[in-house]
Amino acid sequence: MAHRDAPEQGPDDESGRGLLLVDALADRRGTEPRPPSGKAVWAEISGTLVNVVPAAE
Repeated sequence: MAHRDAPEQGPDDESGRGLLLVDALADRRGTEPRPPSGKAVWAEISGTLVNVVPAAE
């Protein structure tokens, strides 16, 4: 699926990057209608699972 042109984001903006990240990480993505007035968004991401250890405080 082709992505839309995203508006310019400033380095301190706190929103507006969701689909940009999905486009960068997902192998496939799409939407499915959910009547009467909604939709479901899905994405498939392949890769290797890693064990993440929280940083010590």
